[in-house]
Amino acid sequence: MGVLERLLPRRFTLQLVLVVVGSMFVSQALYTNHTTEEQSGVIEEMLRTQAQALAVNIAANATAALIGNDLDLLEQLLMQSARFPGVRSLQILDPAGRTLADVFAVANGRAEPRFGARFPLPAADAAFSVETIEEGAALLVWQPIRLDRTIGWVRIDYGLGQVQATKLGMWWDNLLTGLFALIFSTGAVLLYLRRPLADLRRAGEFAAHLGSGSDAQLALPHAVSEVQGLAQVLNQASATLAAARREADLEATKLGASEAHSRAILHTMQDGVAHIDSRGTILSVNNRIAHMFGYDEDELIGRNVSLLMPEPHRSAHDGYLENYRTGRRPKILGRRVEVEGMTKDGRRFPIDLSVNEMVDDAGSTYIGVIRDITAEKQAEQELKAALAIAEAAAEARSSFLANMSHEIRTPINAVLGFSHLCLNLELPARGRDYVAKVHSAAESLLGIVNDVLDFSKRFIRLSCGSRQPDIG
Repeated sequence: MGVLERLLPRRFTLQLVLVVVGSMFVSQALYTNHTTEEQSGVIEEMLRTQAQALAVNIAANATAALIGNDLDLLEQLLMQSARFPGVRSLQILDPAGRTLADVFAVANGRAEPRFGARFPLPAADAAFSVETIEEGAALLVWQPIRLDRTIGWVRIDYGLGQVQATKLGMWWDNLLTGLFALIFSTGAVLLYLRRPLADLRRAGEFAAHLGSGSDAQLALPHAVSEVQGLAQVLNQASATLAAARREADLEATKLGASEAHSRAILHTMQDGVAHIDSRGTILSVNNRIAHMFGYDEDELIGRNVSLLMPEPHRSAHDGYLENYRTGRRPKILGRRVEVEGMTKDGRRFPIDLSVNEMVDDAGSTYIGVIRDITAEKQAEQELKAALAIAEAAAEARSSFLANMSHEIRTPINAVLGFSHLCLNLELPARGRDYVAKVHSAAESLLGIVNDVLDFSKRFIRLSCGSRQPDIG
């Protein structure tokens, strides 16, 4: 059925013509075949009768010549009989099968004798027999010549070319008649169906434009009832589709405005947002993602999100998703993690990633929010370096103050010690006064040094946090 549909033309008029022509051709062919076979049978039976009559007549006329062994008379008899239409050859044979006379027909109703041919005889007690030879192209007739016994045989090779010619003539006559009938009937059918087909064509053109949103109506006042019913259905469909189209346009406008609003919000976000499906394919991204990773938006849509990850996470990402789909074991879902991203040119940079699942009628998809924390990481490194420098400076100051405390206090303590010893000796009044002033000045200097060292100790403690510098 599929092959037939492919071979048939698409236009209904051509299909109808093919059906009409095919039906009438098959009917005419079957009728012609039946008629020719029937007439051919009648003609063949008539030729059989003629062949039998000719054989009987030859046998009757050849009896005397056969008894008298007059071969010339037998040949003359056969030469005269060979002029009958359809006769191809004639033979008279003796009971032993020897050919006594043999002639064959040539063109223009003439016959010529033939010598030396031998033919197998039928059964000795056989009567008249007729058999078809050469696949129906000829009849072979055997007629015994009898007195009180069989004294010879008449053999006739009778052609059936007249039957074939009659068949061919009848076929041509019937085919010509059928051809004229086909032309007339096809023209009548096409003429009758011209208006219905035109109405159907208009209905088809109208149906082809039903989706354009127009609520036009199809008017076919003079169409047949079936086509008018089709027009009513098409008009109802046109009105329904027009109303549905208007409603769909309104909903599409609302949806478009909502999507535009959502896209505007996404594209104004400082964080990157990526929407991926359950296989990791990127469905949409905002401008920040494209700028952050160095891609155009069109380069990312339809690609796997692992494109934005360095190894080993790139190769393992699909496995993460598969494990979550099968076992519902989240690795980073619902948490904020610090990982590395990779730009288009292969540069790695730190990102703050948060992934959440979104479930709707279409299934599970995932929303990833990405923030570039390169600046924060650089600031953190700079702060650690500054702190290390400050700690080193504090250590240097602590060491310096410890050394200074030792170097300054040692001579002052020596002055105090020796002045104290001197005060315990018997000294002149002026000498005691000098030593007392030296001792008092040394104590004052030691107090000043202690105050300076105490202030430095507090300053270093504030600079180094809870660490306590060792300054003695």
